[in-house]
Order: sequence, then C-alpha cells, then structure tokens
Amino acid sequence: MGRVIIKFKDGHLESFKCKSEKRAIEIVRKRPNTKEWNYYDDSQRIPQTKKKVKKTRGLTLEELEILAKQHNLLMM
Repeated sequence: MGRVIIKFKDGHLESFKCKSEKRAIEIVRKRPNTKEWNYYDDSQRIPQTKKKVKKTRGLTLEELEILAKQHNLLMM
C-alpha cells in the first residue's frame, strides 16, 4: 500500500493511502486545486520537511540606548 501526498495551491498538504500509482492519479484528478503531488511506494522513504528557524540577533548598545530613552529609563 503506497501513499500519495498532494500539495494544494493554498499551501497545505494532504496524504492519502492508495494501492497503485494509477489510483493516485485518480485521487489527484478529483481535486481541482492541486498544485503538485508525489506517489511513494511502501519501500520508499517519505521525506520530512523541516520548519525554518528564525535566528535573532542581540541588540547593539546604540539600540539599547534608544529604547531606554523612549521609555524614559535613561536619565542624562
């Protein structure tokens, strides 16, 4: 039993079990807003997508001074 993974135009993914690639094509044709699709047999490994991690950088001394002045924390 294989699996078809369908990516839709709005970006979400759906996965369906199917016995053959022929059946996978039938499943895809029933969904008109399909962007792309892939069929995987039992012996194939389905790739996992990783979420991107947003890296943050520390504030510079000048940026910290500006924030302190805006909140009246820095008295000069």
